[in-house]
Order: sequence, then C-alpha cells, then structure tokens
Amino acid sequence: MRVYLFLLLLVFASAVQAADPNVMQQAYLVRQAFPAAKTVGVLCHTSHAAALVRDLKIACNAYQFDLKVFHTETLQSVREGFDRMIKQSPVDLVWVVPDDVTDQKFGRRFLSEKCLAMKFPLYVSALDHVREGALLTVSAGEDGSPRIYFNKRVGDLIGIQLPAQIQPKVVAVE
Repeated sequence: MRVYLFLLLLVFASAVQAADPNVMQQAYLVRQAFPAAKTVGVLCHTSHAAALVRDLKIACNAYQFDLKVFHTETLQSVREGFDRMIKQSPVDLVWVVPDDVTDQKFGRRFLSEKCLAMKFPLYVSALDHVREGALLTVSAGEDGSPRIYFNKRVGDLIGIQLPAQIQPKVVAVE
C-alpha cells in the first residue's frame, strides 16, 4: 500500500511540475523578453475567453503593460479587429489567447502573416503555433520550469533578438 501511495504521489508531482505556466508567469517572461514594450493587443471572442482575458488584465497590470482587447466573433472580424488595433491603439506585441476564432488555424495564419509584415511580435498559446510562424510562446520545459520557445527565423525577419539575461530560459524553435 505504501509503495502504491508513493508511486501515486510521484505521478501527481510530475504532472503538477509539467503543467504549463499560468498567465502571470507567461506575462512575467514576456516582460523580461520585451522590457521596453508598453502595449499588448489581444484579439479574441471576449465572452468565450472571459476568464483568460480577466487573468491577462491582472497580469498585464502587474507587469506594467497597457492591455488593449479587441472583440472578434468571426474570421472577418479578426481582420477588422487587427486593423482597428493598429489604427486606434498601436501595440508593441500581439497576444493570441486560446479561443474559437483567433486561435484556429486560419486566424493564427492571418495574424502570423500580418504581424510578420508589420514587424510585430506575436505571442501564441502553443508551441505548434510557434512552429507555424508566430514569434514565441511560454511553456513548461523538460524540467517543468517556464521556458520561452522562440522562433529564431521569425525573430530575424522582424529584427527581434531577446535580451541576453533571459537567454538561459530560451529554447530555439525552427
């Protein structure tokens, strides 16, 4: 029985350790990566991502980002929201939250292409999205600690290099 409980605790501990970083941890590393950034723009279906947007507002406030949220309901509204975001509130970083509009393949592709063309860093929610063409994400590394997964090719194209002090936390993605 003791062996069983010990194994159960080990499995639970490794599962907890491997969990993705929370929004506060993500915002902290984004702040470390972009110390001069002032404004973060988010395009999302605000009612579907309400809890995440609330957490992101708290995290942005804590790390002194001005958060601008633009509501999207359809792929067409992603284009309109992006144009509004650029014209009304120029941003230093675009942050894609998991929702059913911007975080689907076509929404991510549109945002990747627009951000690349306009030289905006694009933060996404998953490593696969970084491989698709976004600039970065924060996820748990092999040791369970938060890491920045950075698409170096995209960084070179938009002229972004991450600060030297966070390089130990950076994992290059091609």
